[in-house]
Amino acid sequence: MILHVCRVYLTGGFKRPRELTWVTGVIMAVCTVSFGVTGYSLPWDQVGYWAVKIVTGVPDAIPVVGTTLVELLRGGVGVG
Repeated sequence: MILHVCRVYLTGGFKRPRELTWVTGVIMAVCTVSFGVTGYSLPWDQVGYWAVKIVTGVPDAIPVVGTTLVELLRGGVGVG
């Protein structure tokens, strides 16, 4: 998938009239990654717990809205 994104970027496949195709591809990639993360957490063992804690903690690095995004993703202050 990364090679495909690089190829499309280098060949200019995101330029007019293909902007919608590029945006759709990015949305599908985000959905695919989020399905992987949520599927990884389904057993809710130690590995799944820490995967959710780390992945949902990433937006905390965003200066102004990071804490709010983390609480929105986790559904509260903590994971559980």
